Amino acid sequence: MSENDKIKIGGVCFTSEWMQYQFLNAMLNNDEISEKFALAWVSGKEPNLSQAEKRMITEIKSKLEELENTIGTPKEWRTKNIIAESKNLFTLLEKAHTNGTGYVQMNRNANRFPQSAYDNIDAVAIFTPNVQHLPYFYDSIRFEKPPLIEKPLAIIQDLEGKADRRSLEDLWEINEKAKQKGVIAMDAEHYSSKVAAKVFFDQVDQMVLDYGKITKVQGYILEKDNPKKPRTKALLSKKNQTGLLLDTGVHLSSMITGIGGKYKDITHAHYAIHSDYDVETTAHVNLQAYGDYFQGNVPVTFEVAKFIDLYKKPLDQEKKQVKFTFEKEGKQTTAIVNFKTGEVTSSDGLKWHKIPHKHHKLEYVNVLNEFYDCIRNNKQPRTSVDHSITGLDALCRTYENFPVEKNLKELYVTN
Repeated sequence: MSENDKIKIGGVCFTSEWMQYQFLNAMLNNDEISEKFALAWVSGKEPNLSQAEKRMITEIKSKLEELENTIGTPKEWRTKNIIAESKNLFTLLEKAHTNGTGYVQMNRNANRFPQSAYDNIDAVAIFTPNVQHLPYFYDSIRFEKPPLIEKPLAIIQDLEGKADRRSLEDLWEINEKAKQKGVIAMDAEHYSSKVAAKVFFDQVDQMVLDYGKITKVQGYILEKDNPKKPRTKALLSKKNQTGLLLDTGVHLSSMITGIGGKYKDITHAHYAIHSDYDVETTAHVNLQAYGDYFQGNVPVTFEVAKFIDLYKKPLDQEKKQVKFTFEKEGKQTTAIVNFKTGEVTSSDGLKWHKIPHKHHKLEYVNVLNEFYDCIRNNKQPRTSVDHSITGLDALCRTYENFPVEKNLKELYVTN
């Protein structure tokens, strides 16, 4: 493919750790993606690339200091991430200097690019703090440049941690404009692009044919973590208007909306807050889902948690999976989508992930492949904004019907 045939994409880089580690890894280090996309420019708060480079090198040095505290601990994987992230950044900087990758300065509020930034791109990657997504989304639709937007697309809490759907309503309005203009917009929610999720989406029609419709769903993302980690503290905070239900619940919700499911009633929710935080760091939600793959209104459980090793009754094993129960002629069969192992297994002994597929183990390669396919063929992605709005509405109704402050449990050991 010639350079002229590639999709020219610009993106927020120097303010997003996630983009540095995941997006750039796929964009710069994968030949398949390099054949489809050309990185036109990156952006940051500094007036030029040189100053952004100086800040990033300082931040890399600071992150490398974390390594001393991870060697020999269960979090030694962080070492690998930091090294990979640093490598991606230096690769980007090298390419920027040698290949002429452009640089765009954000405005003072870091929530908009100058209009000229949209002149030489075909699409834009929006990786900013959660509260800043919508202005970029609005502009991308205004200039008819398909956006790839980091999750969650909208915040659903105010600065006091109360349910607030104003941003969700704004998201709906922008999305309606996108549909009117025929602009493809994609949620970069990456769990839907993990190998296990992609395999499930590929095979769900066959599962329903073999096992009947879905009668129950149980989703879990339970993690150990260091509550002192700066990135986690900045992410999960009232200042960022993001609790764990929003930040992580969207991954579980997307497994429902990804097969066309919708949500009915929210029947129960409770939460827990680690003492170092001012928003929930654990959430347990019971709700109902329905759709073509479901047998009526089926019960759904979402459980998300950080710092599970710091519970009063600590959990030793992390758990990242969704369990679907199917029923046909009175017989139940379960299928487990295991995000950690990449496996999809059913209770009849089948290993669905063994069926040949072309999905990449790096989820952002899968994200970008789908983004490319949707732009080139003018089709809606599985993680469309419509689907994201469905999930965000359910999470917002959870906060509305079961406010965090009125439904707390003391699960953590107090400091």
